Amino acid sequence: MSEATVVGVYELGVENVRLCLSEGYGSASAIFTPNDNGCMIIDLACIHGSWEVVVGGLMHEAMETLLHRRGLAYRKTNTGHEETGMYFFMLSHADFSQCCEYATMFLLDCEKDLKKAWQLAQTTPGSKKRS
Repeated sequence: MSEATVVGVYELGVENVRLCLSEGYGSASAIFTPNDNGCMIIDLACIHGSWEVVVGGLMHEAMETLLHRRGLAYRKTNTGHEETGMYFFMLSHADFSQCCEYATMFLLDCEKDLKKAWQLAQTTPGSKKRS
C-alpha cells in the first residue's frame, strides 16, 4: 500500500475497518491482517479518480469483505495463491439483504469524512493531477 491518509475507523458488519485514501486513479484493496495487527484496512487508491470511482471502490470492497467474512466466497481452482478473479460468491437472498444493509450503514457512516479527505487531496499543492 502506498503512503495513505487514514480517513477514520468505521463499523462494517460486526468488525471495525480503517478506511484509507492513497495515491491512484481507481484501485481499491482490503487488507484483512495488516502488519501493525490493527483492525482490517480498506485502501482506496483513488485520490485522482472521480468521486464515483472512489464510492464504487468503497462499495466493492465493503461488499466483498462482508461476503468473505460470512463464508460466502469460494475459489474456483485449487491453486496455492489467491487472486480475486478466482473467487465466486454463493449466497441466499437473506445473506444478500444483510450484506447490503451492513454495507449501506458503513457507506453512510464514512461518506462525509471520505469526501472531505478526497476533496482536500484534490487541492493539496504538489498533488499529481491527471491531465
